[in-house]
Amino acid sequence: MIRTDRPMGDMLTVSEVARQCDVNPETVRRWAREEKVPASRVGGMLFFRVRDIEAMTNGGASHE
Repeated sequence: MIRTDRPMGDMLTVSEVARQCDVNPETVRRWAREEKVPASRVGGMLFFRVRDIEAMTNGGASHE
């Protein structure tokens, strides 16, 4: 389970998603660009909901 005891609550940055999924941050950006996972852009930065990342990783499919 992904920790959410942070100021952004249930949102993760590209770096956090990359670390959780054990992939390169550019892979996470590509997932967002290709709409494989929903993302929000705030001030030029991408953010992802924890539940969307958990749903994607619990699916068991490779996303690279």
